[in-house]
Amino acid sequence: MQEVMQMENKTSLSIWKMYRAKKHASKVISGTEMEQYSKLWDYCEEIYRTNPDTTIKVKCKHDVVSQTCIFKRIYICWGALKKGFMAGCRPIIGLDGTHIKTTAGGVLLCAVGIDGNNNMFSVAYAYVLKENTKTWEWFIALIMENLCVENSHMWTIISDKQKGLIKAVEKLLPNAEHRFCVRHMYNNFKQNLEAASATRVVDFNAEMEKLKACDRRAYDWVRARPEKHWAKSHFNVWPKCDMLLNNFCESFNNVILKARDKPIITMLETIRVILMKRLHIQRAKVLKFSGEVCPSIQKNLENNKKEASSYILVWNGGDKFEVQEWNGDKWTVDLTLRNCSCRRWELTGIPCVHATSCLFYRRESVEDYVDHWYKRGMFLRAYEYLLNPITSSKEWPLANLNPIVPWTNIQKKPGRPSQHARRKELDELEAKKYGIKRHGAKYTCSNCGARGHNKKGCPEPSHATMPSMSTRKFKIPVTIIFPYYCFAIFLIIQLLILNLL
Repeated sequence: MQEVMQMENKTSLSIWKMYRAKKHASKVISGTEMEQYSKLWDYCEEIYRTNPDTTIKVKCKHDVVSQTCIFKRIYICWGALKKGFMAGCRPIIGLDGTHIKTTAGGVLLCAVGIDGNNNMFSVAYAYVLKENTKTWEWFIALIMENLCVENSHMWTIISDKQKGLIKAVEKLLPNAEHRFCVRHMYNNFKQNLEAASATRVVDFNAEMEKLKACDRRAYDWVRARPEKHWAKSHFNVWPKCDMLLNNFCESFNNVILKARDKPIITMLETIRVILMKRLHIQRAKVLKFSGEVCPSIQKNLENNKKEASSYILVWNGGDKFEVQEWNGDKWTVDLTLRNCSCRRWELTGIPCVHATSCLFYRRESVEDYVDHWYKRGMFLRAYEYLLNPITSSKEWPLANLNPIVPWTNIQKKPGRPSQHARRKELDELEAKKYGIKRHGAKYTCSNCGARGHNKKGCPEPSHATMPSMSTRKFKIPVTIIFPYYCFAIFLIIQLLILNLL
């Protein structure tokens, strides 16, 4: 903005003046935060009018004195996204939260699925003031209601270890498979965790033995965490997903990055427009693709086809094969059951390189053995439903309810800690609470000789006198001492030379 002002208006402005101008322009365009909260009921009515299948839940605290509703949280699940997820996405949901960069702060909770092209598919999101067990339970319960989740056995949850999220999942989805993002585990571990990527239990045990021989403490640290949360070898095979990372939730957070510093209605509208565009853009990409399998999956198949010729096959005459590699490793493939002893085919639903080699031997199409979740028709079913546009705020229907006001009891955000500050101990923090400034030996007053205070705080009258000339300490200036010091060094060097001669 500074460069534009200099080039177009020939004016040089400070960075702080530009910030103030931007803030003022935002208020003129979007209105203040208080004004947007007062229109939140009308905004919800407009969504119900234009997108009737959408679910919106607003939780407020009623103030009897001011006859207002104090905002606490809001949940939105668009009807088009709900129908698309249930029609064409696997029963996998990623949960995550990202902080909002406004005065009130807060956290935006999101639930994201995976489409047939292994891309993110937004399901629902909620804006809450705090991230804790209570808000996560409220958010997950609404998702279960919208998606008609009755039996959690068939669902998989992928998440980080957010505040209260683990307890909420254990309470509301006790039978679901809960996977943790390995990236955060790797950040704590600070080593390459090969055991997480191993698809067979035997390979997992071999990698763990290598880790044990390398570092016993690291081995004990990893073993303390249940393998079903982070190791592919212990994942269930029916979700047809072997993801170890929660990247699709991070992708959603990155897409809505520009909305996180806006007032509430502007933020929700920015997210809506992003999702509305994404639905038809993703559908148009696959409509241009002529294959029966989604583009990303087809790319994986092409890579497997290139490597399939390096294996030696032994056919049993039916639908089973024995696949041998040049180093002596062997795998068994069953084309009827669509599995391989490497477990990659079962985990992902995509024929592995061993199965691809067997299908080449049978002269069959590899694409016919890809799971139905990755087919073009299933992808289009997910993006069949579209979001309807919304009019300007002047045409929104009036809700005739008590106006919503923002939450005013906002805690002061902690500043950045000093890089050089010493970490305080618990006893020091408690002492500061009661006004004790220092610990250790007490001071001795040089005026009265008593302990517990110094001369400055002494209640007795001062007895200090000017020191005599015999006791006064004089400091000789350095400018006088330095020439004599240099002359002494010169004499020592001369004596050393004479001794050597």
